[in-house]
Amino acid sequence: MAGRRIIANTNLFLMSLGEPHEVILIVHQDKHSNQDPEAQVIAKAIAAFDCNNNKRVKSGLQRLPAKEICAIVIRRTAFILYRVHVTTALVDALAAATYPQEETVVLRFIPPVPNQELYRTEGMHPLANRRSVFQCLEAFKGVIGCV
Repeated sequence: MAGRRIIANTNLFLMSLGEPHEVILIVHQDKHSNQDPEAQVIAKAIAAFDCNNNKRVKSGLQRLPAKEICAIVIRRTAFILYRVHVTTALVDALAAATYPQEETVVLRFIPPVPNQELYRTEGMHPLANRRSVFQCLEAFKGVIGCV
């Protein structure tokens, strides 16, 4: 990837209202079950952070040293929530094709549904799952607003 331009397409994203407009939430629909959606959404979070910083520089602002990027992976009707801590050191290490010096923290939250083993296939079809997922999405709105 070093020296090459890589494009990370998102299915949907939410931008802040302030200037410059920054990506604060990524929504990734897992359409290909043979690819790891977690790796894809982490890559998209890193790309969004880098894009946000590029917009900041163009607007005359300083780059942020770090930011939490929130994400949702949707597989059929199953939602998994993420918060990815991205730093400029990580972006710089990836651009140079070197191993980052610091650990990257990714928090994953799977809604507490009655049957975790079947959640990825059943998703929100059972009513109990639907209630749990919507409660988690409602709470996640607060997390998005805080980062």
